[in-house]
Amino acid sequence: MREKVILAACWFILPGTMFGSDSPGTTLTTKDVVQGIVARSEAVFSGKLEYHQEWGLPGQKPNSVNYEIIFTGSSWRLSSKQLASELPVVDMPSVRKAKINIAPASGFVELVQLSLHGKSVHYQHTPQPDGSVRHLADIAREKKIDDYSFPSPPFFAGTFWFACTKQFLQNNLQNAETKGQTEVNGVRAEILEWKVSDSNKSQAFHGINDLTKNGGILRVFVSPQLGYALPRVEFLSPAGKPQASFNSSDFAECSDGIFIPKNLVMQYYDAKGPGLHISYDITSVKSINQAMPDEDFVLQLPFGTSVADGRSGKGSIVFNVNEDGGIPHDLGDVIGVYTPQFWGRNWHTALILGGVLGLIVVAVYFTTRKLAVRRPKT
Repeated sequence: MREKVILAACWFILPGTMFGSDSPGTTLTTKDVVQGIVARSEAVFSGKLEYHQEWGLPGQKPNSVNYEIIFTGSSWRLSSKQLASELPVVDMPSVRKAKINIAPASGFVELVQLSLHGKSVHYQHTPQPDGSVRHLADIAREKKIDDYSFPSPPFFAGTFWFACTKQFLQNNLQNAETKGQTEVNGVRAEILEWKVSDSNKSQAFHGINDLTKNGGILRVFVSPQLGYALPRVEFLSPAGKPQASFNSSDFAECSDGIFIPKNLVMQYYDAKGPGLHISYDITSVKSINQAMPDEDFVLQLPFGTSVADGRSGKGSIVFNVNEDGGIPHDLGDVIGVYTPQFWGRNWHTALILGGVLGLIVVAVYFTTRKLAVRRPKT
């Protein structure tokens, strides 16, 4: 249905600037292109992405994490795994004063955040310096994927990074100005601009600074041949200075008519020059616009996890996950109990079974040698 919406936009015969098309004898009006942009911004409703994310400020070592995001409709699950030794150590004055030496823990820090059926879960698996592992989970009300954190996962890849910018476009469809064509990030693109008033600046630009405090210009580069994907979007001051740029490149068709970039880079600016930058390298794209079972979003918690249920907003109800479950019935649709295989249930079991197997191996070895000695020579 969404693909039909995009195609239908190409059949309107309206006055305005005409754009070339990859199909011979076909032209697109400004309104066609704008409607194509809006349709593409709503075309992806589910998928699985694996990606590497970096963000930071100029002159500083960037933060770097690998993620997997699964989403469908308003449900989503975000997972990450990072070596504990790679995490930054917070230099607290009280710790320095006490001359406490914080040794980096070994192993991986694992984070899982999800939202499903009106609930959200934040789980953290954290190795400790003494070799133990801490398992903590917080339950809250559901959270939108784009409001949960910044930088947010690149579920928007190929279109606007912020929902508010899309809303501004939908509210100002007739105000687009055509500015010609160019090649950007290796693809041909049409250029459209919208003047942004002082009253609309927060909706169009998401965040503002001195460059856009009085409004500015929203400049959009769109490629109809890539299903109306956006290889570049710019937030500009009234004088045309960039306040933010969003670049996408290396597009691939991941579903019928839906092109998703492998590389995304956002760069913020202020009056002094470049500021915060964020980049995504998408390494895997699967299941675009395919059905996702609820089981993909349910989090299996290991024994010993301490869970704080704060959905009421009036404090938290704390409970522990144990071998008998211990999970309230109304949370069974978002969390379950992870039951390890027999060999990994606990270290005592593994130690005892390892010792028994070792004794068996030794007994077999000496029995074989004894029989070999007794065997008569021929």
